[in-house]
Amino acid sequence: MCKTHCVILRVSTIREIVYEVCGVIVSQLMDRFVQTPQTSDDWLEVAAGFGEKWDFPHCIGRLCHFATIMCTHTLDMIVICSQGAIFLLQN
Repeated sequence: MCKTHCVILRVSTIREIVYEVCGVIVSQLMDRFVQTPQTSDDWLEVAAGFGEKWDFPHCIGRLCHFATIMCTHTLDMIVICSQGAIFLLQN
């Protein structure tokens, strides 16, 4: 197959690399893309947006679950989104 530059990595090594890279991505981009409401007025604005856009009053977010299956491993992410699909909170 690959006779000259073949490198074999164990699954545990790949798992550690993926988790480390994902952690760095999250830490660097969290403040830019996840905008958690800080005051009650911010939460009321989110609820008003759901009422206006989706006719679903008193809703402060929708729960979304993303699962990425890679071989035998799964990466799970659960987020709460605003009416405009903006991440408000994530696990």
